[in-house]
Amino acid sequence: AGHATATIARNGQLTLRGRLADGTALSATLKPDPEGAYRLFARPYGKRTDSALAGPLALLPHPALDLRYHVPRDASRLTWSKAPAAKDKTYPAGFSALALPVALDPWLPPAAARRATSTTPAQPAVNLAQRLGLAPDATTGAAPFGLDFLPAAGSPVTPAQLDALPAALDLSARGQPLIPKGLAAKPTLAFNASTGAVTGSFTLTDTVPAPTAKNPDATRNVVRKITLSGTLRQPPATEIDALLGVGHFLLPDLAKGPTPTSGEFQLLSP
Repeated sequence: AGHATATIARNGQLTLRGRLADGTALSATLKPDPEGAYRLFARPYGKRTDSALAGPLALLPHPALDLRYHVPRDASRLTWSKAPAAKDKTYPAGFSALALPVALDPWLPPAAARRATSTTPAQPAVNLAQRLGLAPDATTGAAPFGLDFLPAAGSPVTPAQLDALPAALDLSARGQPLIPKGLAAKPTLAFNASTGAVTGSFTLTDTVPAPTAKNPDATRNVVRKITLSGTLRQPPATEIDALLGVGHFLLPDLAKGPTPTSGEFQLLSP
């Protein structure tokens, strides 16, 4: 699951900044055609041949926000190709013409309360939980949400390791996930309410063979730190959509070598 923040200037120019699912930085500037449509063609791997991210971004009027636009989920497809390169830290074998569903949603940051003036009405405060459509607990003020990890096929992380991570969390009144203490995986998760960015990490401990002359059956523990990178999203209120955020986690190899794979994480309404 790659992700990016999109900014549209007054002249219609659209700028994308984010990361692809293999951890590669994504940066692109798109100009609208005469009909106001956008077509993406990015070369995140420099001048490497047969390597690009391309396709249409079909923006439509937002069903709930006036003068805003969005790309509905599954309405567009991007094509992602990456030629083999032994120097790459992730997926050095490459891949060709992966079809990626893409979505783009407006982001409204939390807002402080505003008093009425002679020209504007009063505005109540809006926190992050309300922006995400989460219902806070009447007593604690914390809003529950779900966290789901989806490893890629052939991933070196096991279901048991992912089951040790919290699947249900609370969002504090200040807009930060509340992480239970004392978990072996030491998970962290943070939200940037201004931009919708999601960052975090957790650790995996694996027991691997470490034979010696005296003990051919000896083992040792290897601790890997897994990084999370993603974005929150605010689905249209007119749609039933539990997906509140998406991103990827990168899995360092057990040996001193390239990172072989990544996985997806999802943030979900309860």
